[in-house]
Formats: sequence, C-alpha cells, structure tokens
Amino acid sequence: MPIKFNSVFFIHLLITITSILAFVIAVISWTRTNTFSLPVPLSLPILTTLLIPFTLIALPLTVFLAKSTRPKVTLLAPILNTLHTVLSTLLLTIALIYLSRSSPINACTLDQTWQAFFHARNAPAIRTIQDRLQCCGLRSIHDRAWPFKDRTHDDKACAVQMGYTRPCLGPWRAEEIGVLWMVVVVVVLMGGLKVAFWFFRVRGMGANWDAKHDDAAQQQRNEYEPIRDREIEEGGVEEAEVGGGDAAGTTGRLLPHSESGYVWRQS
Repeated sequence: MPIKFNSVFFIHLLITITSILAFVIAVISWTRTNTFSLPVPLSLPILTTLLIPFTLIALPLTVFLAKSTRPKVTLLAPILNTLHTVLSTLLLTIALIYLSRSSPINACTLDQTWQAFFHARNAPAIRTIQDRLQCCGLRSIHDRAWPFKDRTHDDKACAVQMGYTRPCLGPWRAEEIGVLWMVVVVVVLMGGLKVAFWFFRVRGMGANWDAKHDDAAQQQRNEYEPIRDREIEEGGVEEAEVGGGDAAGTTGRLLPHSESGYVWRQS
C-alpha cells in the first residue's frame, strides 16, 4: 500500500527532524561547556536541552487543555504557553548578552577563570583545555601553562613537552562563542517549531478535523434516515404510553447507538 504524503505527515516529519537536530546541537553545547570549562553558566546549555522535550510536551498539551470543558483546566493552557515563552526568551537573552560583550570584557572573564584554575592548581582543567585545543598557557605559551612551574619545570615546559606553539586565549574564546550560538540556534528552532505547530495544527489541521467530523456525522444521518423511514412504513415506530403517562402517550424514536448501531428511545 503506497504511503500517502499529506499535510499531517509533513508536519510530523518536520517536528521529528527539527527536534532531533535541536537535541543534538543542545547536547553538543552542554558537552563542550563542561569539557572546556567555559566561563558560561552550565545551567544555560542544560536548560536549553530541557527546552526541547518541554516544547514537544507543551504544544499538544496546550491544545488539549484549551479544549477542556472544565474552566480550571482551561486556564492551565495560557499558563503553560507563558512558561514556555518566558523560558525561551530568558535563554535567548542570556546567550545574546554573552555574545554581545566586548573583547576586553571577554578576555577579562577568560583570564579570571584561568587564574582560578591556576591558583587552585587545577591541573586536569588546564591540561584538558590545552590538549583539546592544542595550545599552551592563556595569553602566551608561557602564561600559567601546565605543567606548572616548579623545581623540575620552567615556563617553557608545556611548549617543550607538548610541542604546542599557540596560546589558548583565542581558541578558548572561539569555543565559548560556538556554544552560545548553539544555544541561540536551539531556541530559535523551538520557537519556529512552536509557530509552525500553531499555524498548521490549530488553523489548518483543526479546520480539517472539524470538516471530517461534520462529514462523518452527515454520513451517519444519511445511513439512519432510510432505516427510520422503513421502520415507520412497517409500523415499527408508533405512539405508546409509558408507566401511566399522559393520554397522548410518548412517541418512540429509533436512534443511532455506539455499539449495536440503533436503539429505541422514547420521548
């Protein structure tokens, strides 16, 4: 049986591809932030990653809550939508603030972070940065590089042992910028997915669903009317008194039933 490529299929395909792409980007930003000990709040890539499942749950749940007949449940829909908007705006704002900082401020922040590692003799952090980025020191290859200076090592120990010839300030800042842009891309993708969902699902697919529902109801009525007419002709529908009721009696009607198809109802 050939696959029918309709609007519903393409919407689900769009949601799947966008979600997978956004999740991969978010996980990479999270991993790089942790691996390179970047001076970026770790909560930023973590919340960005969690934004993806939150979006996938919030969008259909909002539609479901909005259609509820209970007023208190209906109020949860705008609250959920507002929380999603606030979280997306917050993540995007923080990422753009870090990206818009001037070069001296960025260099100062990186310097303070590196100095904290150097002061605490955090060899794993500095060594990981140097090995992954193939660099030595921060501002120069002799600037607080690992191996740390002691009786057996001088300022040139890193360059001599590792063979790296560039400082880490430039590539380290490039990694920070890359992570921040990843956050921006994920938030934009989730925002675009939200807009597309409401445009196609609520306006497009919602109208199609209502039309299909009306067509099904009309088809059911068309199937019922011949049977009702036949029953009337055969005397299957007649007036009857129920439990000593009015003198005029009560009229019986043959109505559709969910299981057997039709049921006798008195009115």
